[in-house]
Amino acid sequence: MAGCVAGCAWLVSASGPLAAEPPLAAAADSRTVTTAAAAGPSALSALHKSEAEWRALLAAIPELAGLAAAFVPFGPAATDDALTRGGRSRASASAWSFGDGPVEWRPSAGQRFWIVVGASGPRALIAVLSADARAPRHLASTVIAEAGVPIALGVNPAQPREVLWTTCYGCPGQGGAIQLGGSGRPSFVYR
Repeated sequence: MAGCVAGCAWLVSASGPLAAEPPLAAAADSRTVTTAAAAGPSALSALHKSEAEWRALLAAIPELAGLAAAFVPFGPAATDDALTRGGRSRASASAWSFGDGPVEWRPSAGQRFWIVVGASGPRALIAVLSADARAPRHLASTVIAEAGVPIALGVNPAQPREVLWTTCYGCPGQGGAIQLGGSGRPSFVYR
């Protein structure tokens, strides 16, 4: 995959909907796994929704509606593929706890966010939403315009105010972080 994330990703804005494209094939293993540290701050825990439920949820969010019809959530295979692309595995990246597919992130007591990851046509989506089961709000997102790219999400207890995201663990230009600023609002940082 020749392009770097910084060159092929853009922030989704409220300026208009995106056109959906034909879906990518779903990963063979679409189950989600809760991280071992799911009970504490900075944890990632699985969000269990069907593909149809994720599509309906995204369709109700104007900034993401254009990606909803073709959305397929990532599962453990995407995490493993992103690590393998960088010559790593879950065991060799032991400082991080990885979440598979859409997850809830709790950076501190009282703070909760949903991070939705998956494919929509030849694009990959990472979206941060308010953790509101009735009406989640779009807070930040990025779209990677590269078909078939996997995404891994991870947290490190030493860095509780950020979630690592990568398409190739340890590869320059292939990931970044979702960080909470002083205002508590999440934003994307590319590395």
